[in-house]
Amino acid sequence: MGSSSSLTPALIEVCHLRGGRMQQLLESLQLNAGHVEILPSGYHTQVTLIIHNGQHSVVKIISKKEFVDRMVAEELSRDIRTYHAMLRQVGILVPDISRIELLPSSTGHDLVLIVPFEGYDAERKIESGELTVAQVAEGVLHALKPLFLAHKDFVLDLGVDPKPANFVSCNGNNFHYVDWMPPRFVKNGVPLVEYEPPKSQEGQELAYFRSYDLRGILLVLQSQLSKLNPHARPAVKSLIFKFAGEVGPKIQDYLTSLVSETVFSASAQEAASLVFQLQSRNIYELREIACELVCRGRANSDFLAKAFQLTHFYDDVPEPKRFQQARDFICSYL
Repeated sequence: MGSSSSLTPALIEVCHLRGGRMQQLLESLQLNAGHVEILPSGYHTQVTLIIHNGQHSVVKIISKKEFVDRMVAEELSRDIRTYHAMLRQVGILVPDISRIELLPSSTGHDLVLIVPFEGYDAERKIESGELTVAQVAEGVLHALKPLFLAHKDFVLDLGVDPKPANFVSCNGNNFHYVDWMPPRFVKNGVPLVEYEPPKSQEGQELAYFRSYDLRGILLVLQSQLSKLNPHARPAVKSLIFKFAGEVGPKIQDYLTSLVSETVFSASAQEAASLVFQLQSRNIYELREIACELVCRGRANSDFLAKAFQLTHFYDDVPEPKRFQQARDFICSYL
């Protein structure tokens, strides 16, 4: 076992930031880390890069209140392995799973996932200037193409979250998909979309649309890339439109029918009417309008950050009042 005396200053700092939990975890796993870097973390997960015996590895700690029941954590561990294997089977690049462990915690259990380091995420590469938004768009689309070619009437057997932060690469090519929490596959006839599932039917349908429906996945990717660089939006839209024609021509019809494609050529009264017809299930169309406003120089990045915040949801669609606030806010810039 490692001991606190063998920890580097970087690791001690991480342990301090995380209340000593990382130190305890590494000791329990017999990992004597020579270097540590905190990586962007998700809603469920803390992520840390370590070097152990000369090898770069990523340690993910998944903590959920439901894990007070060990059987729940064990089931999720099995689902992650299943999802990982299914992604690999259809041709999606994913890092190997080195280890999955369940460790006791103050709230029950933590699920710990250890995988080889396959590079930093695409969002970081955009922000550092290593890759352009267009290069990331091409890389993500290429990475997902094997899955997309298997669709039937726009629907996939496996769900994905196409945010650039969920793809990593060492050299700007060969993007690996690393978001396996929650695992998204059809289990016992039910598509898994979130952990825990959305509370309403509308929330379930929206989560399914953005993860399992080609139209929703491409729309999410388009808005997420546009958010990172609104001025690159025309190039991103062109790449996605071309790609849509390759994997499902009718998807192009969907993309051209979006309100964001017609509202800017309408009169002020018509534009307001188009926007106010949108419902909470159309939040990604609202985001598209917001991205287009910034791209056209009619709003700034602060506006875009607020528009995304107002249209975000974790376990359900936005409450009617919040959605109305988002719609009013975006409409005021038209």
